[in-house]
Amino acid sequence: MPGRRRWRWGRRPPAPSGVELVYLPVRSLEGVQILDPVEVYDYELQAFKLVYADRLSTEEAALAMGVSKATLWRMLDSCRSKLAEALAARRPIKIVSTAREPEGALEGKA
Repeated sequence: MPGRRRWRWGRRPPAPSGVELVYLPVRSLEGVQILDPVEVYDYELQAFKLVYADRLSTEEAALAMGVSKATLWRMLDSCRSKLAEALAARRPIKIVSTAREPEGALEGKA
């Protein structure tokens, strides 16, 4: 007779604390200072969206953004680590708009 199933790490997951956190995307508010935000660049977010929301392959996403696959991977890695840091530390996320092309964006263009 098989034994009782246990959680893999030997303990149950923590019960919800009753505190709900909500992410609300807003433009900057006059008179409100955001302390210590995690800055995510718009091109990193675009790469993240193409791969995870639009379900494009990395090759298709790189082609759509006009960058190499290696550059796309660096953007994805940077975005994932920044979002994980913000969520784990409960820090605000600031999306930074860039006017210039990301590093390596001109690769392959003549």
